[in-house]
Amino acid sequence: MGDNSGGNPGPNGESDGSTRRAFLGVTLGGALVGTAGVAGTATAQVSDSQFAIGCDYVEVTNSTGIDAVRVAFEDGSSVQSRNGVSLDDGEPVRYGSPGRIVDSVTINGTQTVDNPDPCQRRHRATTFTAASVHVPVGEFVLSGGVPSVLTSRVRLHFVDGTTETKQRYSEDGVGDTDDFPELSGIRDTDGMDAVPNVYRGSGQHAGKTIEAIEIETDQDYRRHYLCSDVAEAATLGTETPQERCVEVVGASQGDVSYELTATGPIRPTTINDRIGAGDNDTVSRNDDGTWTVSGFTGNTGYGDSFVVNGAITEIRQTGGDGDYVVREMDRRVVGGSTDAVGGSPDGTSDGGGEDGSGDEPTTHEVAVVATERGEVRYEFTVDGSVERAADVADDLVAEDNDAITDSGDGTVTVSGYTGNPGYGDTFLVTGDLTAFERTGGDAAFRIELDGASVTADELVERLS
Repeated sequence: MGDNSGGNPGPNGESDGSTRRAFLGVTLGGALVGTAGVAGTATAQVSDSQFAIGCDYVEVTNSTGIDAVRVAFEDGSSVQSRNGVSLDDGEPVRYGSPGRIVDSVTINGTQTVDNPDPCQRRHRATTFTAASVHVPVGEFVLSGGVPSVLTSRVRLHFVDGTTETKQRYSEDGVGDTDDFPELSGIRDTDGMDAVPNVYRGSGQHAGKTIEAIEIETDQDYRRHYLCSDVAEAATLGTETPQERCVEVVGASQGDVSYELTATGPIRPTTINDRIGAGDNDTVSRNDDGTWTVSGFTGNTGYGDSFVVNGAITEIRQTGGDGDYVVREMDRRVVGGSTDAVGGSPDGTSDGGGEDGSGDEPTTHEVAVVATERGEVRYEFTVDGSVERAADVADDLVAEDNDAITDSGDGTVTVSGYTGNPGYGDTFLVTGDLTAFERTGGDAAFRIELDGASVTADELVERLS
């Protein structure tokens, strides 16, 4: 028997070494040739009419001959089932991850079909910060059931190549479906610990930047491998996975001199052309082993950035009359000036924790995204500070035609413009958002608050 590498025939009938081909989205009457001798239900032929590729899922309508399915997404994530595919009462079954764009599907481990028409970027159900990942019930809406801890294993993968198992099969868990809203199409598991939860590294992995989360479940023997979209940015300028970037950013017009002290070393770094340590920012080691940076910044949205080890023990303003915020890369406000974040009168952090977080207002991500062709003009007002978000997709970055105006009375007004489906503007808002209104255009759009769709009234209600 001659050697067969499994590739597609080339122009001369020889294999070109590739098993990939374009999926045309219609029934071609052809077949995907299966692998002989595969255990399970796989047979010699699988027709491409047995499944269809959607935006963030693949739907199997006929499981005959399909023993394994692997859906790959553009960001490197994947969802797969490797122990047979069965339809419940003939109902189609979907494999996917809400918001992640399908790149291809592989059937029985050998035939890979590309997505011919990838959709626009969408917000994902499972979301990451640098050192945490939130897996909501909505992640499993395509599967039709929430996996319980009795039948699942959850493992974190960190950027340094290490892993930590957060949930083992048949062990008690801390996630409970009672804590999450009900979703149509999800089988209820009330009273049973479930996989949806917020996961972080612990012990020797505490504070590490997460690269991906892996969820294996006996429900259809699925494996979800979901990649972080912020890991690369979170490790910018760092040398270990437990270091993190800290930004000191102006929240109003005016100069700010400050000092920030941490229990471990501090190094200057640069985030972008607006945020980066300069020659006027100095770092020194103190006699007690702590480290202090003495810096200077000013003007809304401009500031300094540093790589920090250990806990932040003190943040104080030493000069100037401008407002400022201090944020870790997770976008969590950990300190700042009195007007910006409610600190004590002398500008020191009055937080109750060792990181000085206290009761300071949280910085939220607000996005205005067009959902059809046309024009959208809008305006919103914040009693606090606003800046353009930098760590977002290119099509969601606020541009120069989106104005941020200091009203001089402690409020800031944003006047923005966008258009075309999937394009929009994203802002970081600290303080109370007191009003939002459309000021022009007739195209449909959506508002997103920290990745979740909200109405204008809900936006104002939640941020006021």
